[in-house]
Amino acid sequence: MINDSVYAASSMRILPLLVLFIDIPFIYKLIPILLFDKVDCIMSGIINLENKDLKDVNCQSQEYQLTDKIMDTITYTVLLIYTSTKEYRWFTPMIIVLFVFRMIGVLFYLKNDDRRMLVYFPNFFLPTMIVFYLMDYLSASKIYYYLSVIPIFIYKICNEYNYHWI
Repeated sequence: MINDSVYAASSMRILPLLVLFIDIPFIYKLIPILLFDKVDCIMSGIINLENKDLKDVNCQSQEYQLTDKIMDTITYTVLLIYTSTKEYRWFTPMIIVLFVFRMIGVLFYLKNDDRRMLVYFPNFFLPTMIVFYLMDYLSASKIYYYLSVIPIFIYKICNEYNYHWI
């Protein structure tokens, strides 16, 4: 049974998506979405009224990972729909491919309950989207977009391995 505080904290990740309706540059809209994604595990410990000790919050638990991946899927789908319609750029097709790639991994993870699937299908979608829209905002040359993919991919492979394998 999933802890109510994990549900509550994860559900709060929907709120920052409302910023998509504010008339500001897209890159600024990503900030609250990213912040809520990074602190939802901590928020579940704060919300948990039965256990006041944050050390007992386990972001590696199956319970947390399941709700986190579901919320990631919802958030990423909304972001993809928004960027594909309102913020379309020349790199949007690549972002779509990276989204589909990650969703394959999430589906395998959910079906098989095997977190290694998240290592085999790293989340290149979100960091690539962030960096590309930042470069777009800064009017960077296309060569920098292509060059940025290498460190993004290396970082995410290492990150996913450390988080989901070890």
